[in-house]
Amino acid sequence: MGFKIAISGGTGFIGTALQDYYRNKGLDVSLITRKALQNREELDALTEGSSMLINVAGEPVIGWWTKRKRERIRNSRIGVTRLLVDSLNRIAQPPELFIQASAIGIYRENSTELFDEESRNHSTSFLGEVVTAWENELTNIRARHIRTIIIRIGLVLGSNGGFLHKLMPLFRVGLGTTFNKGEKYLSYVYLKELVRIVDYIRIKKEITGIVNITQPEFVTFDGFFNQLAGTLNKPVIFTTADFLIRLFFGKASVAVLSSHRILPKKLLDQGYIFQYSSLENILKEICHKSK
Repeated sequence: MGFKIAISGGTGFIGTALQDYYRNKGLDVSLITRKALQNREELDALTEGSSMLINVAGEPVIGWWTKRKRERIRNSRIGVTRLLVDSLNRIAQPPELFIQASAIGIYRENSTELFDEESRNHSTSFLGEVVTAWENELTNIRARHIRTIIIRIGLVLGSNGGFLHKLMPLFRVGLGTTFNKGEKYLSYVYLKELVRIVDYIRIKKEITGIVNITQPEFVTFDGFFNQLAGTLNKPVIFTTADFLIRLFFGKASVAVLSSHRILPKKLLDQGYIFQYSSLENILKEICHKSK
């Protein structure tokens, strides 16, 4: 039997990139749909028939945090993960590898501290609490032979979605802005790099537990937006104060304004070599593709 992959959240920004990557490699990829999550027999058939299970499902955090939005953010992460864990506990032959998405939002905002996978300075914000509960669902897995990985993902950059997809039109017409953030840091990862890292984790069986997925280069908010404007040969003509971001996004602004310096220590220790080593090259490639 060949290597089979089941992906929950496979039609989202990250999930689409993962399924395209593995299908291009000739591997068998199945998508766990919302409908399948609500049908025990269908869900169990997908999880038991797979060699690797990947869960990247989750409601986007950007948007006004109404009560219903907050419920969707929580349930799409904690609820979906619980259903998958329950399935793993029911089936006779679970997959050998389970890769569970998480986020660097679990770390407390801090511009001076460098966070790696061993850091315990966790956020008590809404997002921090959601991510903590999200990860804790995996402690309920009873089959100890499943290699379980939690990938704490930084801000994902790509041409077809995510953060840049919303910003690019403004910058292309010369309406670029920076945030009045001073020495505040943005931890990011290029989507193509993220997919390579997931596959590296699949192959490198020594990797277990929590893995930070961010580029090893640190960049300030100002540095990021000035680099984006420079790549597009456009000026940065506005500086947006924090209070305007909070006015526009409400409590969701924490997802935009939080400062983190995250080190992908486990990947570096395990010999992973980043293909995309500079923000300049990443933005050039993304901007070229999104023309």
